[in-house]
Parts: sequence; C-alpha cells; structure tokens
Amino acid sequence: MNLATLVTTTTQPVKSVPTIKELRAQLAKASGAPVSPKMSQASIILALSKLENQPQTDDANVVIKPKASKPVLGIGARILKELKAGTSPKDTLQIIHDNFEGCKTTMACVYWYKSKINNGLM
Repeated sequence: MNLATLVTTTTQPVKSVPTIKELRAQLAKASGAPVSPKMSQASIILALSKLENQPQTDDANVVIKPKASKPVLGIGARILKELKAGTSPKDTLQIIHDNFEGCKTTMACVYWYKSKINNGLM
C-alpha cells in the first residue's frame, strides 16, 4: 500500500465544530434568555440538548403566571407609616403580618420604631 492510498483511506471527513460564540447565539435564541459568558462549550451543548428534548407546547395553551409584585414599602417603612398615621402598635403588627408573608416582626420591633418616633429621631 502506498502512502497516498493510506492517507486517503484513513482520513475521515472532519466535522465542522461550531465556535462557542455560535453556540451561545443558538442557546440564546432557543431559550430566549441571555447566556452567561462564563459557560463552557460543554455546558452550552448540554443546555441546548435539554431544550431540544423538552416537549413542544402550543403557544395558545401556555399559561403565563403573573409575577408576585413586591410591596412598595419595606417592613420598617410600613411600620413607620402606620404608626405616624395613628394606628395602634397592635394593629400595626397585624397589618405587617398580613402584608409580609412569613415575616418575623414582633411587638418589640414595632415599639422600637414607636420610641424612635416619640424621641423625634424618625
């Protein structure tokens, strides 16, 4: 066997490997979200394969849940607002627990704000 025959029989066509920029663009298009520049080529390919394996849904059947909106005021600002409006500390605490799910505000917290208001610090 001569060298030319050996080279042509052992050489296989080389696949074109997409660059990482092309893969990021494909993932961004497929997911609709920005892709981190820190993602490796392997993680991008994995994410693309996961997106391809997801069952396709009809756009008419997709239900978009509204995002829960954050209260405009934080807990401290809301306590101050209620106390300055003349709400009793007990009622203020109840309002806070009703509006901020899972908060751990106590009567001591409310009275701390009340003392700051009474001393003219807030």
